[in-house]
Amino acid sequence: MDRDLVSDIKARLTVEEVIGSYITLKRTGSSYKALSPFKEEKTPSLIVTPSKEIWKDFSSGKGGDLFKFVMEYEGVEFRQALEILALKAGLEMSQYQSNPRVKKRQDLRKMALKILEAATKFYQVQLKSSPLAQAYLKKRGLKFQVIEDFRLGYAPASWEALLKYFEKLKITPKQGAVTGLIKKRPIPAWLIEKNQSKETERFGDFFADRLMIPLSDGNGQVVGFTGRLLKDKTGIAKYINTAQTVLYNKSKHVFGYFQAKDYIRQAGCSIVVEGNLDVVSCHQAGFKQVIACGGTALTVDHLQIIGRLTNDIRLAFDGDEAGISAMERSLISASQAKVNLSIISLPSGYDPDDLVRHNLSLWESLVSKPQPALDWLYDKYKSRLDLSTAEGKKHLTDVMLGVINQLQDEVEQDHYLQKLVKEVGISRTSLDKKLAKIGQVDLKSPPSGLNPNNPQPASDVLAITGDKQTLTNKVYLLIGLLLFEPSLRRVDKEEDKRIKRILKDYPDLLEIYKVLTENSYEAITRVEDLPASLQSKMEHVRIPLKLVSQNTYNNSTLRLQAFTDLFRQLHIQQMKSERQV
Repeated sequence: MDRDLVSDIKARLTVEEVIGSYITLKRTGSSYKALSPFKEEKTPSLIVTPSKEIWKDFSSGKGGDLFKFVMEYEGVEFRQALEILALKAGLEMSQYQSNPRVKKRQDLRKMALKILEAATKFYQVQLKSSPLAQAYLKKRGLKFQVIEDFRLGYAPASWEALLKYFEKLKITPKQGAVTGLIKKRPIPAWLIEKNQSKETERFGDFFADRLMIPLSDGNGQVVGFTGRLLKDKTGIAKYINTAQTVLYNKSKHVFGYFQAKDYIRQAGCSIVVEGNLDVVSCHQAGFKQVIACGGTALTVDHLQIIGRLTNDIRLAFDGDEAGISAMERSLISASQAKVNLSIISLPSGYDPDDLVRHNLSLWESLVSKPQPALDWLYDKYKSRLDLSTAEGKKHLTDVMLGVINQLQDEVEQDHYLQKLVKEVGISRTSLDKKLAKIGQVDLKSPPSGLNPNNPQPASDVLAITGDKQTLTNKVYLLIGLLLFEPSLRRVDKEEDKRIKRILKDYPDLLEIYKVLTENSYEAITRVEDLPASLQSKMEHVRIPLKLVSQNTYNNSTLRLQAFTDLFRQLHIQQMKSERQV
């Protein structure tokens, strides 16, 4: 299919036509010249050769055909570049698709995009007529232009406002549910009795009485939403996101990417903040290279997407416990994605929104002087621990060696090992031995305890310390996969029953499993997203969870495969155990 579509696109579009739609080309004989869009320069170094259908940018070393240019300029994969150029050429991709299942999914995506676009316009109109939403935006200092640029809106307090609007557009509740905007909800008991209905659920709006922040893909198409409460309420999440859909995947979505990509390329760096509204405020203040990743640690997917535009990625995260934990995970992901990560240290109690509104000069200074990420992490732990004690040294080396072990570059590894030797007063021999033990744990394959023929775990690497109960590798990894991959939580009744039987001897993890599988908690993807009462129960397993569950199985396909195999093995083991009783 792709080869036929590629040929037809090339038959309709020329390389100079495509590149000329992005940058200014000047004819020079039989070729064209332009200033590089990838590097700052005064003399044109990008050459387009129509006769060969290629281009070459001598300042950045990049080059290729028209597809490669779109991939580099837009920061997208080949499939997305194909979609962009098919649209430019007036070609319908579905006509080239022979696989019925793939075509059905493409049609579903196309329908979802149209519904989300209609919802975005609906929310924008509602914003203009909501005094509460207008007052909130005014309080945050957001002006008309940036509100329009990010297409902010408002979801009315009614739980059926969008549903009724969709009815006028002939969009069914089931079609709306594909986008995550419409959802079945329990009907109150008194209403069931009043209407004498046998139905216990009905469709309604997922978002209500919230500021709506559209989540766009790299082409500016809305793929989901974040909803922010206008008035904080006890027991209700301040922010909620669209659940994972055919269009939206939280672990791969970079908020503000569409608005920021050109500016990131121009600035030569990107600034990653925690909150979506921090991004909006920064853009209004002129810092348009700012993006966000849903308040979570950066995944390998996030970093690879941003890395298409720049290798210089700067994080402006809080320095609290959640921020430090997110930083640890991001460091390992950055090593795998082969990008340079640095930290913009924020003053205690301040976030980027506070600084750009009230102390712009300080923000400018902090942004221009980021600290290498591993140095920042080292300093944070060093300031909190008593390194004159064996316990303090053990804690610091546990954390640092866990990250150092994941570094891809041997020179970088050696640098930080020498730093520990010099500043902490630990022998290099001791560090090397401890690092070697960490390296013996093969994180590229399931732990040895996952052998279905060996019910007992073969090692205690993932054991809970300081607690009488020790979780097996298998049960522990099961929860880790469910935590990091929300799509795995959509189990049927029989699977749910089996998982609960597996977890019956682990009450803490059973409680966490129940929370994860509740519809209202679909956005949970890390320990910090869990209710506070459950976070404390996860403290003693945080590091193994992070190293094994997120970074070993760092994409949806690997997680699905691992979960399927693991679930089967645990079920077999559980049945064997029950027979022996």
